[in-house]
Amino acid sequence: MWLVDGLLAREKHTLYSPLPIEASRQNIGGGVSQFGPRRLSPSPFIVNWWKPDYARLSLAGMYGRQARRIIRVHLIPNPSGGTIAEATTELHPLQVAIGLVVFSGFGFIGAALTIFGLRDG
Repeated sequence: MWLVDGLLAREKHTLYSPLPIEASRQNIGGGVSQFGPRRLSPSPFIVNWWKPDYARLSLAGMYGRQARRIIRVHLIPNPSGGTIAEATTELHPLQVAIGLVVFSGFGFIGAALTIFGLRDG
């Protein structure tokens, strides 16, 4: 698994919130707008809830670009009444696939030039 973690450049974070889990669930995907103090922006992230306490946040589609990093969040109720959020950030898998294809292509071209260059000489 360490190879996949390295390729996707995964980073794990633990965040604590004094808010209950329902309030934390509602706040995910909200952000502070640049148009006014404490004014929430309409949709800073695209949030996909695939289980009640698991979300995937992405900036894909905003500003006409594909997201470079995605965030996977797991919300856990804290015994003190707050919320613990275990967040994992990683590169978007499509970027990793494109990088591997480009890297493999250059390696193939280099190997082909080396093999065919040795035959000529």
